[in-house]
Amino acid sequence: MKTTSAFIAPAIFATVLLALTGRAADHTVHMTSVLTFSPNYLAIETGDTVTWYNDDSIFHDATSTANLWSTGMLDTDDSATLQFNTPGTYAYKDSIFYNSGMTGTIVVTAAVAPLPPALIILPTVLANGAFRFTITNLTVGKTNVIEASTNLLQWTARATNVAAGTAMNYTNSASGFRF
Repeated sequence: MKTTSAFIAPAIFATVLLALTGRAADHTVHMTSVLTFSPNYLAIETGDTVTWYNDDSIFHDATSTANLWSTGMLDTDDSATLQFNTPGTYAYKDSIFYNSGMTGTIVVTAAVAPLPPALIILPTVLANGAFRFTITNLTVGKTNVIEASTNLLQWTARATNVAAGTAMNYTNSASGFRF
């Protein structure tokens, strides 16, 4: 079995983003005996890879209609993998059987970095038994719910707010809760 790999239009930003998020995904397209790509449409993110597998008994390829890339001709059970690092819409075809409808499209969107988790810092028990702390890494405009528990199994909402900044202070007047 022959396997081919290549990079498509490398972009430093996408590479850094991929390194930070670790979210690259692998997608598979099969070249079928009924002269189709299956699936013939993929929506992926920058940094993702697509592997084409030739499941047919005859040669096939996947070639960008804009001549940006090609898998090269693949024999039965051969595969080729391409990585997409630039957002855009990539139409492709089998260079021999495109007139029979063997075409496909890959839509690449910019990867979205996951939001950092909220962090509780500076926890303090006050003289009156109340508990105070600061929550950081909030996203401005997003709703936050502070929950508390007496047994770490059942949780009760204690406060809800829409973050006006990236941090907020909270003081709990009810004792006995763990945050």
